[in-house]
Amino acid sequence: MLYSVQFLRGFAALLVVMTHIVNKEVQNQICSKYWFNMGGTGIDLFFIISGFIMCYTTHDKKVSFINFMKLRIERIIPLYWFFTTLALILYLLPLNVFHAAVNSISVLDSYLLLPLGKTYLVGTGWTLSYEFYFYLIFSFFLLFPLQSYVRYVYISVFIAIITCVGWVVNDHRPIIDFVLSHWLIEFVFGIISFALFKHIKIPPLWCFIMIICGLPVLLYQNIDDFLLRSPYRVFHAGLPMFLIFNGCLHLENCLPDPKNVLCSLFEKLGNSSYSLYLSHPFTLVVASRLCIMLHLTSPLIFIVILLFASVLFGFFAYRFIEQPMLKWVKSKI
Repeated sequence: MLYSVQFLRGFAALLVVMTHIVNKEVQNQICSKYWFNMGGTGIDLFFIISGFIMCYTTHDKKVSFINFMKLRIERIIPLYWFFTTLALILYLLPLNVFHAAVNSISVLDSYLLLPLGKTYLVGTGWTLSYEFYFYLIFSFFLLFPLQSYVRYVYISVFIAIITCVGWVVNDHRPIIDFVLSHWLIEFVFGIISFALFKHIKIPPLWCFIMIICGLPVLLYQNIDDFLLRSPYRVFHAGLPMFLIFNGCLHLENCLPDPKNVLCSLFEKLGNSSYSLYLSHPFTLVVASRLCIMLHLTSPLIFIVILLFASVLFGFFAYRFIEQPMLKWVKSKI
């Protein structure tokens, strides 16, 4: 068990949740401006973790294209479809839960994760389109009898080429923008992280230096929100997260006993991070409306209540929805 990866999965989910909590603050006029601009970097961290985990779980193993994709679909799709269906039901009810225009949402695109420019019913679902795009690239190279590290090189070079083409072409039509997206480079950061993890022992001092170098860059972007406007976030968001991820990952090896109460808590948060990621938009709608009704509109109290409610329901969704659903799906497929 890599506790650092579990911790970082939870941390990435919390960054995204915090961004959406601040959105709720602004929507409800509790706060006049968006003051948490770095929350989107949780997505960058998620993609790095995904690239790392795909290597970690398949390294030096005989894994077929079919089995790989089957496992990824089993893991990702059932819970996503559950919340997509819940969102569809709420969307069809006259509750004004969704603020998006009717024409901007596509039910078909939502269920199939088709990146055609329409809004998904579950707003965070767009990142899953990139996840599956990476899975397809990764699994394609599983078709060839390659040594693991050779495969990682081919995957990384392939992604680097299509990303460079994207920067040159600069075509913003949704499907072209998606296929040639710079987001894919962050999965390569995860692949590189795995290679470093397998072959290099980074001393504790350098681990702290990597983390200390990464954090200020992210914090600066919280002050100056150029992150929101730059097409090169792979460098100013992906690279700092790469440093933080590797610093935390290698620091774990230096801890005398990583399995303690705090690590157990982070392990649970990491385990439930996918449920938290998908469920928190629903939790925030309900919790924010309750806060407004009860006049709990102090910015700090509002944040604490919404964050606590999101994490609590994330644990609940993991225990009573995600886990039973995964067991049922595996028994049927």
